[in-house]
Amino acid sequence: MIDADSRYAAVGSDTLGGEDEVIFLRRRFLPPASEIEAAETLDAANVPRWRLDLIAAHALGDAFAFWRICDANDAMNPATLLDDCGNQIRIPSGTAE
Repeated sequence: MIDADSRYAAVGSDTLGGEDEVIFLRRRFLPPASEIEAAETLDAANVPRWRLDLIAAHALGDAFAFWRICDANDAMNPATLLDDCGNQIRIPSGTAE
């Protein structure tokens, strides 16, 4: 079962038939970052010791919502958001889809 707050909650599942039926999650397509409204933008240079889960906990109220920040910044790898101190990190507004 997928948690309601998971990034995979809305993708659903499918089954692969045969003798040993397998249940699997469908592919999750990332929304374009330009379609995600940002509530604020952080300068990564100002938060050099923060981890992305700490930023999510502070800005979104949920450390496990770091993936929403990744989506808002077109980041497939969460570590890349904090790698370059020149990055501007978009913090999404609203709730998860």
